[in-house]
Amino acid sequence: MPPSTSAISLLDVSRQQLESHRHAEAAHNLHAALAIEPAHADAYLLLGDVALEQSDWKSSIRWLRKGAALNPRSSQAWLLLGATLGDSEWTNPKMLKEATSALQTAVRLEPHNSNAYWQLGDVHAACGARRLAVQTLARAVSL
Repeated sequence: MPPSTSAISLLDVSRQQLESHRHAEAAHNLHAALAIEPAHADAYLLLGDVALEQSDWKSSIRWLRKGAALNPRSSQAWLLLGATLGDSEWTNPKMLKEATSALQTAVRLEPHNSNAYWQLGDVHAACGARRLAVQTLARAVSL
């Protein structure tokens, strides 16, 4: 079932508010959109962006996980999740493993996305897999 027009309108307004750094208003409208359309993956991804802008890594990751789960064919969802997991200020080996998996999914879904390869290369480097990091980053540059 396609999302309702009112939920889409709220998402559009939220995007503008996010760009204007009006985070509280954006979050409010995104929650309102989810009240109308609880399975709207883009609303969760935008909530992840809002939380990230506010340096709330834990909430950002929670929202991005939900968005990726609701739209598993979205390379952008997996890219955002993987990049956030790999860049969070309290990243641990378990999170790096999840970041690697998410970014590999993003690459598989969109094999010509240089940013996905770049992020994956960064995560490989953080894991200590230098040779794999160099290969992955070279692939990003070649795209």
